[in-house]
Amino acid sequence: MKRLFAQLGYAEAEPPEGVDLAFRKGDRVVGVKLVKFSRSVARDRRVIRSEIYRLLREKPCDEVYIAVEGVSFGRLPPPYEFRESGIGLVEVEGASARVAIPAAPLRERPAEQALERPSPAAAAAGDAARLAEIVRELRALLEELKKSEVGGKASESLSAPVRIETAERAEGRTGGAGEELERLLAVDFIKDNPWLSILRERREGS
Repeated sequence: MKRLFAQLGYAEAEPPEGVDLAFRKGDRVVGVKLVKFSRSVARDRRVIRSEIYRLLREKPCDEVYIAVEGVSFGRLPPPYEFRESGIGLVEVEGASARVAIPAAPLRERPAEQALERPSPAAAAAGDAARLAEIVRELRALLEELKKSEVGGKASESLSAPVRIETAERAEGRTGGAGEELERLLAVDFIKDNPWLSILRERREGS
């Protein structure tokens, strides 16, 4: 284990509470939690998962690894749980060790935080710029609404007589068509209707 991190350029350091080994490179500290397998596969998986949660909660070092003797994924949580959590996995085989799953940084450096978080003045300037842009968009939208409203009223006033005249013409055509339809129905009813001759004979006989 020590040889592995020495090859990676780390020097052994005093481990903080929560890990068994610690290694330092510059201002970055890597911690290692040693876990021994038991006879119960389910218990081992549960214990290692609880260690992942604990290390995520406590963040004892900048990066943290869980070291086990011989990687048996039947006894471990799925690899994606290590990758998504950022906790690394080290496989130990006798005197040698290898990184099975690399760890991700759990802590943010102050310099990184300063780069990522803008100053209050910069944040206020950004908010003011966004607010000004919103005001410009609202003004443009208001102007469009006013223009469309004025144009709609003008077109409505101009088209009103046209609509009335069109309606009157349609009504006239409908009325003529109705009268023509009644005349055709009357002719069709009278033509070759035997009841009319019977009624005519009865009226003449009376």
